Amino acid sequence: MGPRSANPGRAIVVFLALMVTSLAALLLLGPIHQDQSYHYFADERSFFGVQNFWNVVSNLPFIAVGAVGLRQFHRDPAVFVIFLGIFLTGIGSSYYHWDPNDRTLFWDRLPMTLCFMAILAVIIGERINARFGATLLWPLIATYSACSCGTIPAICGSTVGCSSFPASLCCC
Repeated sequence: MGPRSANPGRAIVVFLALMVTSLAALLLLGPIHQDQSYHYFADERSFFGVQNFWNVVSNLPFIAVGAVGLRQFHRDPAVFVIFLGIFLTGIGSSYYHWDPNDRTLFWDRLPMTLCFMAILAVIIGERINARFGATLLWPLIATYSACSCGTIPAICGSTVGCSSFPASLCCC
């Protein structure tokens, strides 16, 4: 087992304060629109009628690793969510790379949020408090999913700025 914080109650308060501050700052941040050149790739060749073929098929290993992990780690919720995110990232990223635009970019980014927040919950569980980490798994996933992919972009008109939220949390 990894080292624990000397004062888990204080660490929990600091974490929650940073989370609220990050969300508030994100809401105050002006819109940061996705540069449309982001959707152009160095290799745009098509094979078998699939645009950006190599970008699409390069996601197959994510699907394979995710499927194996889902089968093997189905009893641990956080690890299950990590592998679910990996599996869905393979599907979502393939979809995005097949037809790259802001609308499909949503499906590329959303599954990654599952992984990031589950990893954060595991880190909190190992470093601060196991029960707090397990308890935060689902609220973190719900909060960041809304932040990165739905509610907050609709409010602030931004697709890029919302990416800063998990980074600020992971700095804890």
